[in-house]
Amino acid sequence: VGSKMLPSTRRRLALLTTMYSRLVLSDLFLHGIGGGKYDQLGDQITQAFFDITPPEFMVMSATVRLPGVEQEVGLVERESELRRQLRDLIFQPETFADRGRLRADLVQRKRELLGSIPAQGAKAVWHLELTRLNETMTESLGDVRRDLLEKLQMNRQHQASEAVLSSREHSFCLYPVEYLTQTYDRILSSAADVAAPVAAAAKGDPGTVQASGGRESI
Repeated sequence: VGSKMLPSTRRRLALLTTMYSRLVLSDLFLHGIGGGKYDQLGDQITQAFFDITPPEFMVMSATVRLPGVEQEVGLVERESELRRQLRDLIFQPETFADRGRLRADLVQRKRELLGSIPAQGAKAVWHLELTRLNETMTESLGDVRRDLLEKLQMNRQHQASEAVLSSREHSFCLYPVEYLTQTYDRILSSAADVAAPVAAAAKGDPGTVQASGGRESI
């Protein structure tokens, strides 16, 4: 039956179920991020319908990545550097003289042009010659360009693989049971330290401090 319900119907049932659990069944209700958002509406409904201040709830979230996956640093910076070099290959090909075969006379002529930039309004011929020099030198650096493009493609593949492997959205069945058990034991141990004073505060214990704004996150 539940699978045939409209999304709006399921949301209303979730609000009612959570409201009952918070008001009747629990001292402190633990939400995920999504529940913490929709139950802000639940707070307003509870206040308007029952004319009471709803009890506190806690929002908890954890990122558990696949075991053995280590994020490779510098991939984004590496792509920016490779893209910059590809651009320089077009506009500053002389900077690659040590990586390819550039005619010395072309490099020298460009230096001469850059050392004698004409006044505004008289640059057309100068700019045309500079552009042709760059194009000629760039054409002779075909091997360098192919090497940069291969490195860029490889870097992007690494980024794509990294995004998949480091995702927090993998199904639990992909994780070893022992790994999940140890991880959640650590999380729950930390959560207990935070939840205890908040739960006591929800009961009205004067010796505890109220949760800031009614929301705590770990």
